[in-house]
Amino acid sequence: MNQNFRNFKKKFLIEELIILESNFWIVSLRPMQTTFGAMVISLKRETNSLSDLTTEESKNFGEILLEISKVNKKYLKTNLSNIFQLMLIDNYVHWHYFPRFKHDCNINKIYDPIGWPKMLDNLNKTIIEDDYSLSKIYKQIKSYYE
Repeated sequence: MNQNFRNFKKKFLIEELIILESNFWIVSLRPMQTTFGAMVISLKRETNSLSDLTTEESKNFGEILLEISKVNKKYLKTNLSNIFQLMLIDNYVHWHYFPRFKHDCNINKIYDPIGWPKMLDNLNKTIIEDDYSLSKIYKQIKSYYE
């Protein structure tokens, strides 16, 4: 594993904040919680091109998205989600997954205080204030997958 890939994994705390893992992908809690339950879905192997994905990796990615969507709808009462594959800085195949919440409910003020649709302007903002809050969110989200 090259140093840049190790740095990517360290930056997003991929190993420390694992929520769900398959043969090909790791789903981890995103340290910058732009919306409550935001995650990073990263390919386990090093590549910077979607065209390098195997049929099995692509199929499994779809299965993971379905699982995450079902869990979020059931436990977080989400109504939508956004998935960004930017790779502007971190040049490895990965997606940022952001749960979305109804704007007409009070819970939205807690889970999505930064607001939509201005999300792209707010990707580096977070709703958490300290590591304890991140740990608390991690334990809650992780419990939904156990």
